[in-house]
Amino acid sequence: MSRELFFPPNILSLGRLFISFPAAYCLATHNFPCAGLLYILGAVSDFFDGFFARRLGLESKLGVILDPLADKVLILSYISVLYVGDFRFRPSEVLVGAVLLKEFTVLLGLPLIRRGFIPKPNIFGKISTALLFADGVLLLYANWRGNDIHLLREFVESLAVVSLLTATVLYIAEGMSKMRGLS
Repeated sequence: MSRELFFPPNILSLGRLFISFPAAYCLATHNFPCAGLLYILGAVSDFFDGFFARRLGLESKLGVILDPLADKVLILSYISVLYVGDFRFRPSEVLVGAVLLKEFTVLLGLPLIRRGFIPKPNIFGKISTALLFADGVLLLYANWRGNDIHLLREFVESLAVVSLLTATVLYIAEGMSKMRGLS
């Protein structure tokens, strides 16, 4: 496992994890250029860690945990700061609720993970992550420049909510199937 830490995809995931907190701080202090740069760097690293893992055959048990953890920390820190901070444009309550529901569902599945069941990423989870990154960029832009791209942002948030809820349902279905197999 310690050797896996130095796989390039895992280094990218660790980098994303470590820049999450300075990025959230930049956002909280309204340093939008810094926040935007770090957030976009995180989004790009999310694409490349998976790409390199598959392309170079460097998929690992550590990467299966580290990649989604880094995504969650970066996205949740941004959503949290934007939602509770002093910002003109914020994520919707529906989006925040859908994110929290999905993450709560994943937490409920931890006992299955301890038994060796690691849920496979589904396409809706990947889509929702990409949409959450896009929504974060739109919110950053709106708060930085003062112009909200209202219709585009609502469209992206609506798609994100639908994909989050679909990913959650699929996660639950996969977990229930696994639980039946364990009993």
